[in-house]
Amino acid sequence: MQWFYAHLGDTDNRGVVEQEELFEMARKGKLGPSDLVWNQQEDVGWVPASSVRGLFPEPSEENIPAPEKEIEVTAPPPEPAKSGKFIPILLILALLMVTAVVYTMREEADRIRKEEKATPDPEVARSNKITKLVKQIDSALTNDNPKKAASLLTELSEYDHENNHTTEFSNQIDALNADLSQINTLWQSLYAGTLTDKSAKTLIKLYDDRGGSSRVIDCGMGIMSNKTITSRLHCHLSLALLFKALEHTENAENALNQFITNADYKGKEDIYIEASRMLTAQGRTKLTTEVLQKYLENQPTNSIAWLELAAVQSEGNTLKDSMNSLKKAIIYGNNNTKRAAVQDTRFKPIKNKRSFRKLTKVK
Repeated sequence: MQWFYAHLGDTDNRGVVEQEELFEMARKGKLGPSDLVWNQQEDVGWVPASSVRGLFPEPSEENIPAPEKEIEVTAPPPEPAKSGKFIPILLILALLMVTAVVYTMREEADRIRKEEKATPDPEVARSNKITKLVKQIDSALTNDNPKKAASLLTELSEYDHENNHTTEFSNQIDALNADLSQINTLWQSLYAGTLTDKSAKTLIKLYDDRGGSSRVIDCGMGIMSNKTITSRLHCHLSLALLFKALEHTENAENALNQFITNADYKGKEDIYIEASRMLTAQGRTKLTTEVLQKYLENQPTNSIAWLELAAVQSEGNTLKDSMNSLKKAIIYGNNNTKRAAVQDTRFKPIKNKRSFRKLTKVK
């Protein structure tokens, strides 16, 4: 803990010391009981040094000699008044000067600390900047964004003087550009109907290297074998889902359009429900309703499809149609259908209606 000290009547003899040094000064007589001291921790202002516990030894009764005999002393006559009345004023002025000096020293110390904090070591700042840019480039490469990665790499080269990362990232960006170019070419071949088995395998591998699921691989096999319409539908939907995950919006829409073109609206409802939710996410709500309605024309007792249609209609604010579809879902379903409707947040516009609560009440 730091202490400020000042000798009364001597404004040049002041300063700031650690607590141990303050006690050493008192012990050596360099600091007297009437001198002033102050510290930031207690912050009670300037006080006499004698008020600091333990700074000066307290006299014990043993060390105080007893008077041998009481002597009656007659007080001398008072002396004429001198200039002593000015001493308190001088003390106050001295105290004010010391306080001003200490305050100035305190402000200067705060300023120095702030400057040191505001201006970190340039080498540390450069290292932190390199670490941040490396993470951003990794993220851009992971998200198949070579353009952003290249821009960040240009900035990194200004800091990475030893080229610890520049060459490695440059090679990765070149490889990514080559892969994306090949994917685009194979994609065009896929929809032109000229994709060979070998090219299809290459396409699926490129997708799989980018986090593609086993479903995407199954989709590629469906393209190559072309055995059933169901496998082709799974293929187009899988590609649409993958492109959505990669944020390739235009390709996702193209794949979904191919799904709709090739759909026979038969079989299990799962791929049609998944397709309808992708259409909704793309803002194509009208087409979503048409896909589900066409499927229900062929599968009129499918409660899951009716429930999905009711949810889409509720979200689209066609509430009367939503209630009619929900009734059919419950007619062809069971208590699980009712529970699913209650838990589906898309029914929020009609959940508070009495008819909805009555319809979804589990018996």
